Amino acid sequence: MERSQFEADSRLVEFCEVGGRLFTADDMELWNPQDAKTVTFPDWDTAFAYHDGAYSFADNVREMRSVLIDENGGRGASSSTKGAMKTFKFGHAPHKSGEDLGKTKFPAEFNDGEKTQSFDKALAKFRRKHADSDTEYAITVDEQGYVHQYRHGGSTAVQIAGRKGQMVIHNHPSGGAFSDSDLLSTAQTPAKGIVATGAKGSYIVRKTQKFKAKAFAKGVKTAQMQGTSYDDAVDKWLTANQKKYGYQYEFRKA
Repeated sequence: MERSQFEADSRLVEFCEVGGRLFTADDMELWNPQDAKTVTFPDWDTAFAYHDGAYSFADNVREMRSVLIDENGGRGASSSTKGAMKTFKFGHAPHKSGEDLGKTKFPAEFNDGEKTQSFDKALAKFRRKHADSDTEYAITVDEQGYVHQYRHGGSTAVQIAGRKGQMVIHNHPSGGAFSDSDLLSTAQTPAKGIVATGAKGSYIVRKTQKFKAKAFAKGVKTAQMQGTSYDDAVDKWLTANQKKYGYQYEFRKA
């Protein structure tokens, strides 16, 4: 990504990831999840000159395709010894090189002319089409249930960004819970929330008016979650931190 494009685009989101670190353009802060330290830059020239050991801000910006974070499939419900608790971090499945993650499809097939639309109807229709798909799909849905975007991604990720008031619905072929990228991608945009759905059911996060985007992102990046599996640990963490970060969470079993 060119510097001029990064400077413009980074102002349009709450934060972005630059080489695994969180950057916020409004206060020119770069936060490192490895040591929880923050560097504040007085101007763009200082930011692009910044080095920390092997880390180069400018080099990492050049490697970026977009300031937007992709929705990635979760790690899946890998379980430990039956009944035993383990510690997990948020993770995601790796991209496959060369996959097109944002093929545009026509949303008209979701907007079928019913007099009464709703989010729940859009989710139900999406589940019928893609709950068992072996690649990722995504739609954006407004409060009236109207679908604005429809995208087809790759085997582990899809590119889509919800606008203000819209929910992002996407499928996980693995059937697992949210990945870190799912939650970060939603936190950085004006989207109302996100759904990850699969054979087992639908994981749903909705922002409230008290949502704290940057604090939530830092929480996701540093979470040490306890559970009998990744999915169980994510469920417990999201349930426990709703009030702290200002969101609502639920799991709807299929």
